[in-house]
Amino acid sequence: MVDAEMVQRATEFHGHMCPGLAIGLRAAEVALREIGPHAKDEEVVAVVETDM
Repeated sequence: MVDAEMVQRATEFHGHMCPGLAIGLRAAEVALREIGPHAKDEEVVAVVETDM
């Protein structure tokens, strides 16, 4: 689940909050739900692009 801390961290990384960031966070949430849990020492990286 996307929580306030995750939104804050993503906003700081991206530089600003925008609709594309919100869509990307939601896409990441769905993707992680679909692929299931992963080891804490693994890094999951996703690149999400929109045509906005």
